[in-house]
Amino acid sequence: MTLAYVLGGLNDGSGLGLDLYEKYSRVRNSFAEMATWTGVDPRELIGVPLSAADSLNGLGQYRQAALVFAIADVLRDHGIEPSAVGGLSLGSFIGAALSGAVERSDLLSLLLRRREMPDPDPGERRQGIALMLLEPQMRLGELCRDRPGLYPAVDMGPLATENGRLGVISGYRDALEALAAELPGETVNIIGDRDDAPHSPLQQPLADFLAPHIAAMPFSDPRIPVSSCLEAKVLTTAGEIKDVFRRIITSPVSAVHLQDGLQRTGTELGLVLGPAPADRFVHWPFPVVHVETTDDLTIALESIMDIGIDPLPVKRP
Repeated sequence: MTLAYVLGGLNDGSGLGLDLYEKYSRVRNSFAEMATWTGVDPRELIGVPLSAADSLNGLGQYRQAALVFAIADVLRDHGIEPSAVGGLSLGSFIGAALSGAVERSDLLSLLLRRREMPDPDPGERRQGIALMLLEPQMRLGELCRDRPGLYPAVDMGPLATENGRLGVISGYRDALEALAAELPGETVNIIGDRDDAPHSPLQQPLADFLAPHIAAMPFSDPRIPVSSCLEAKVLTTAGEIKDVFRRIITSPVSAVHLQDGLQRTGTELGLVLGPAPADRFVHWPFPVVHVETTDDLTIALESIMDIGIDPLPVKRP
């Protein structure tokens, strides 16, 4: 069977990874190496509660990426490497680094650049996001059509245990509140501590701020195929990866596209590395195993040994 690493979007939380850090010297060594690259020690962030603003403005992304990299290093020490990789939102950036298309040090530095982004004007119209629990036939784009200030952001696809569909809409907070008042029940669930509108045109100032830094980053052809969440496509060149970095901040993403690409690579088991709800709520066309804690890692290693994963040959630089 063939193995893929699956990476989720920002799902930051203090304390995540602490048990792995304490048990595995590889995690400690990986964190120490990352600290030399960026001057920010991931260990110092593990047990620290971050404000919503800090979590969004670089530190949360950095903490999550560092944990995923460390988990991948532990798996590599056990002789496990994937045949493909795919990520949703932030996971696209992390997956690009795991594939070898960008250097880890460059990606971590890029994530921390968000701290330098100027604060928005206090008088600006407030932004936000809402988790959408939809009927199977409903689509985010249809809900946003003819509703100014609302944008389809994340299509998570069909739910795993119920007859429905999960997604995220970004936009202005007042427009989200109007939508919540219009639709029945708990269809619209506005996330209270989020003041951004990811994967929408409202993020153009952030895209413009990061554009010169992305332009200066070196990109290489990935060593393994990378599944895109922007469209149903498998990425194999440096140019394709760089295009994702340029577009993803203001473009909608889809777990359905991500799954499609991974299926095209022949994925038969997915390891969801680090904090991500992807395997817990939505349907996947192949088995997935979450790896976030020491217990998770033990289960993942046992699953791989039992199933008999045989990763495809990995190209080395």
